[in-house]
Formats: sequence, structure tokens, C-alpha cells
Amino acid sequence: TNNTIGSATAGNVTTVYSRGITAQGFDNALIAKNTIRNMEWFVATAEQAIGLGDVSANGTNSIVEKNIIMGVNNRNTGTYGAYGINVNVGTNITVRNNMISGITGDMTGGAAFSTTFGLFGIRVGTSTGHKIYNNSVNISGLRSGTGSTSLLAACFGIVGTASTSVDVRNNIFSNTLTGGTTSIAYVSIYLPSGGTSAMNLMLNNNAYYCGPDNARQGIAQVSTAAS
Repeated sequence: TNNTIGSATAGNVTTVYSRGITAQGFDNALIAKNTIRNMEWFVATAEQAIGLGDVSANGTNSIVEKNIIMGVNNRNTGTYGAYGINVNVGTNITVRNNMISGITGDMTGGAAFSTTFGLFGIRVGTSTGHKIYNNSVNISGLRSGTGSTSLLAACFGIVGTASTSVDVRNNIFSNTLTGGTTSIAYVSIYLPSGGTSAMNLMLNNNAYYCGPDNARQGIAQVSTAAS
């Protein structure tokens, strides 16, 4: 709790570059009131401000709350992922009252229309029973690099249909990101292909915002098939 991670100056080459906070194999953990800022480097993997279970998917009954994340920029020109909060672990993780902005990455390489190489404010990668409450996610601005094709960015995303009983309420998801040529989806929310009522997904009282470019920006994207 109450840590400041990352440089106060954008572009500082001595700042934290791959993970701001990483947690593996935990129970009843609390990650709260931290400021994670200006993470940017040329990493050939997804850059994550807060990564839960990306090494060992064991962790449960924990809270991620009241953190401020501002600036996660994967500058690798091969176009790799960047995530604000990645929940890739266990069961019953509560993510609430976090403020996330500045999730971006270089678009030069393209071919990143996927849940691994895309940009996500909050990403649910696996497991069940997670609660996503009262978060504010703002993704905006022009991506760096040469305009390319096949790019995905979402404020909130659920990667697969096995993530059941996810409860998503009272969040603000705003994505006005720009950049890229064709097969682009800059959206408020991403959902997996093949999802049915068996997922028991709760989406209630969330605010969704997107830019005016109907070819690239929108409220939702379902599946990694660009359309």
C-alpha cells in the first residue's frame, strides 16, 4: 500500500519497465493506494502496471483498490501488449475504485488484434468470480509509430468464456484512442467469442464512451476477428 512506482518524468530510461507490481501464489492480499506511473520500455511481452498470476496462476480472495495508474506504454515496434491491471489468476479477485489512464503502445508492427498483444485497461485473463466495481479507465491519444493494421485496445476485457460469474458494475470506460489503418478496434469493452448465458456475466450501470470514427472506434468488440 501507498507506494509510488515509476519515474515522475515520462520517457525516463531508468524507470520501471516491465511490471509495476506483480503478485503470485497469494490469498487475502491487498494492493491499495499505489501510484504507478510512466512505465515505458521496449519489452517483447505485455507490459503490466499490476499483474496478478501471470507467472503462477494461484491466487484468490484478494482486493486491488484505489490505485492510480497513469502511463503504461509498450514502445516495442513489434507491437506488444500493455495492461493496466491484469487478473490472470485464481478466483474472487475484487478490482475496485482504481483510476487508469495512458495505456498505449507502438503500432508499427501491427498484427496485434489479440488478447495477448492488445492494449487493456483492466484485463480478466482467466478464472472465476471476479468483481470489477467503480473503476475509471480512460484510454486516449494517438498511438506512436507508423500506422499499421490489425490493432485492438479495450478499457475492459474478458479473454475467454471460462471466466464465469464476473460481476462488472458502476465503471466508467472511455476509449478514444486513435491510430492505425484497417482492422482496428478501439473499444470500451471486449468480450470473447462464443459467450453465452453460461458465463453468468453481470454488466450493470457502466458508462461506455468511444470516439466518432465508426471504422475504428466503438463501444464493444466480440472475438479477435476484426470486422
